Amino acid sequence: MGYSQSPAHRSGGRKGPPGGRAGRTLRLFSGRQRHPTRDYERIGIQRVVPLSKAAHPEYHDRRVLTPSLTKSVNLQGLAGGLLSFLFLFSTLACQQASRWDEYLSNGAKAYEQGRYSEAERWLQDALREAERFRSNDSRLATTLDDLAEVYRAQGKFAEAEPLYRRSLALREKAVGPEHSDLVGTLNGLGDLYRAQGKFAEAEPLYRRSLTILEQKHGRSHPEVGAGLERLGDLYRAQGKFAEAEPLYRRSLALWERVLGREHPHVATSLEKYALLLRSMNREAEAAAMEARAKAIRSKQPRANPPK
Repeated sequence: MGYSQSPAHRSGGRKGPPGGRAGRTLRLFSGRQRHPTRDYERIGIQRVVPLSKAAHPEYHDRRVLTPSLTKSVNLQGLAGGLLSFLFLFSTLACQQASRWDEYLSNGAKAYEQGRYSEAERWLQDALREAERFRSNDSRLATTLDDLAEVYRAQGKFAEAEPLYRRSLALREKAVGPEHSDLVGTLNGLGDLYRAQGKFAEAEPLYRRSLTILEQKHGRSHPEVGAGLERLGDLYRAQGKFAEAEPLYRRSLALWERVLGREHPHVATSLEKYALLLRSMNREAEAAAMEARAKAIRSKQPRANPPK
């Protein structure tokens, strides 16, 4: 990730910490000349007995040999440098993650308030931080998705598409092509294509998203209901009314079962279905659904009808 090594780590191979190579050599030679035997006992020097010792018991080896502590002292110095590096690394990583969180949070807040240019700047900063994470870190894909959504909201479709595609590739590599983590990116890219009238490109993305949700949750989960409506909306926009109707019918039944017949989202589903029916010249059925939706809205006056 390009972090600079700590001074302690950089110097480990040259000067060494206290007790390193230079200090250890000085210590051994300063005591050797006076009391070699006592020094051996005191600091644990292992004396290698020459083969001639067996024939000459009176032989005294006065050579200073490799101390038994050499390996342990080397390891202690190395461990100290490594710990210093790891501490610095973890500190920088925490600071980086904190900055990423801050930038992403500020970008989301600006987006929710409709300040898209400001949101774009914050999320560009977040992306620069996320680029320093590992390539399989999900935060990179999350940042790409969020920045792409801000671009889409501003009509910057050319800038948004490569971000969605890169995010999708990262997620597929990390978790596989059928994981639920892909759903948001698939839908985001599909929404981008739909906004440009590229219905043929959006359809396989919506279908793939819906299939993943059904495999994960079954056919009666709220997320599946949202996927049905998204695909139904696409078909209605294309004039594929016959393909859209079973999706609207199924989503309406799901919302009624999961949320209750008087829930505001049921009213939304009814209104969408009514728009489809009017497009098919089924006025009476459309009027009945609109009346029911209106009754639900009267109990929830702040709810907004679909566009």
